[in-house]
Amino acid sequence: MVKILIYIKEVNDVQARELMQLKNVMGLPLIEVKGRLKDQSRLVEYPLYYNDHEEIAEKVYGIVEILNSSEIEYSLHEVAEGMDFLKDEDLDGWIVDEDSLDDFLDF
Repeated sequence: MVKILIYIKEVNDVQARELMQLKNVMGLPLIEVKGRLKDQSRLVEYPLYYNDHEEIAEKVYGIVEILNSSEIEYSLHEVAEGMDFLKDEDLDGWIVDEDSLDDFLDF
C-alpha cells in the first residue's frame, strides 16, 4: 500500500481562516489541526489507490491549496506501508513534487 504524506517543515504564521479551512478539509477537530501544525511533523497521511481514492485526492488537493496560500512550509512524500521515519532527513528520498502529485492522484 502506498501512502501520500504531507509533512510540515515550518509554520511562520497561520491565520484563523486557514486553520478553519484545514479543519474542514481534513475533517479533524481544530485542536488536532493546531497540534499537528505546532509539532511540525506529519499533517496528514492518506492511503492511495483504494475505493475512496477520489475523496482522498480531493482532500490532498484542498490541503495543498490552503498550504500554498499560507505561510506554512511543507513537503509531500510517497511512503510505503510499514515505513516509519524518525528523522526529517529520512523523508528526503521520498519527496513528491507538486507536478508529480497529479500522477499519484489522477489515474
